[in-house]
Amino acid sequence: MKKILRNIVCLTFFFASTSATAAVKYSFSGFFSNNNSPHEVNFTGGFSFITDNYLVAETDILPSSMLNCHAGDQLCSTVHFFQDAHAAGLTSDLGVQAIGLADSEGSTGYYYFSAPAFSTSGSYHSLYGFNPGTLTVSAVPEPASYLGLLAGLGLIGTLTFRSRKSAAQSN
Repeated sequence: MKKILRNIVCLTFFFASTSATAAVKYSFSGFFSNNNSPHEVNFTGGFSFITDNYLVAETDILPSSMLNCHAGDQLCSTVHFFQDAHAAGLTSDLGVQAIGLADSEGSTGYYYFSAPAFSTSGSYHSLYGFNPGTLTVSAVPEPASYLGLLAGLGLIGTLTFRSRKSAAQSN
């Protein structure tokens, strides 16, 4: 009986520790300069947003659906994810994805990443030095994953307590 219970606890712990993804968070920070704005003092661009799934097709993300978005001294007007920067005519290199960060005055900064940066969790640095930036893609686990983990840990604690208690009683 103890063996079966231990196997159940181990399986519960295993399945609880593998989290299901409820959403994906994208965060970006990089150099941004608007050549049309001579008095610009902020040379950073950035955004973050949460979406239901990984981005696997060309996608426009509007500021209204983002947690934050800025392009230098301006608010951004859109962020465009290019799945194939070569096919879009942005680079001659193959296997490159790009982000176009546009400000409210019409300037766009392009940032290039090795594929599959948009569909794999991790931290990615832009490929070319003229527009440095970092994209972080992270899976957001479902709350049920944490509950399963706590239940598994509770079962392990209970079994450990019972085995110590029965060992103490047999002595």
